Amino acid sequence: MPLVQIRYKQILRAVEEQKTKVAMSIVRKIKEEVSRTGQRALGLDGISFQLQVVLEKLERLHQIESDLSEIKALSQRIEALSAQMNDQSQ
Repeated sequence: MPLVQIRYKQILRAVEEQKTKVAMSIVRKIKEEVSRTGQRALGLDGISFQLQVVLEKLERLHQIESDLSEIKALSQRIEALSAQMNDQSQ
């Protein structure tokens, strides 16, 4: 085989190896970006879940405050009736 053909095949092999390295580098970078994007998405899902939990707690707190207002009103009514009964018994 002539020296020119041997050298030509060596150059082609070197070019193919370089293309493979570049392609692998690009694939690695894409995988890293996909991984980062996935991690961000998971982080956002976590934040969304935590916000939902907080919202549910706030809704429950609102209900508790409403219940407390009713209890205070009933307590005042009971105190008034108790005072009325004490006045009548004297």
